[in-house]
Amino acid sequence: METVTRRTFVTAVGAAALVPAARSFGRPHASSPTAAQSDYVFFDAAEARFVEAACARLIPADAFGPGAEDAGASRQLDSQLSTSWGAGRGSYRDGPWQPGTPFAICASSPADLFRSTLRTINDAFERRDMDFAALSPMAQDAFLMALQSDGADLGMPTGAFFALLLQMTVESFFSHARCASTRDRIAWSVAGFAGAHAGRRLR
Repeated sequence: METVTRRTFVTAVGAAALVPAARSFGRPHASSPTAAQSDYVFFDAAEARFVEAACARLIPADAFGPGAEDAGASRQLDSQLSTSWGAGRGSYRDGPWQPGTPFAICASSPADLFRSTLRTINDAFERRDMDFAALSPMAQDAFLMALQSDGADLGMPTGAFFALLLQMTVESFFSHARCASTRDRIAWSVAGFAGAHAGRRLR
């Protein structure tokens, strides 16, 4: 994503709070989550709404096919963060760190990084009586770019969180076999990969 300027962010997100409530959230995205969140293990309902909407924008559906959320990326993130990897067990996180190393992601477990950042993000939207999942796609993109560039006015750096969110979304969409197989191998078709079974059919 491109680096977003504060002016761009204020225009896209801040302006939404100035219009009547019925229009302030823009057009709800097609992949906005439902109220049923019982299948999530790590994310609570508010966290799941943000992650689902974010995954849908990081790899959006387009003319070439479905996007990350259509392939179940948010469920795969939830699954990964609820494991020992998410808790940081087995990872060395005591330093010393090389200059330029993003300390937040090294010193925190992936689960801690997601939990603390998502809480801050959702609290900020709640104070403005807004919902990220209900913003227009343009406003969602602007906010995600602000997270990427540490330009969101949240009182904390968010670049490390965005980098991990993007990395896990890409991995979930393109690399995770269970995610692909349970959602009709969506990522395989996007990448032009017919699958191992194609070779067997040619014999």
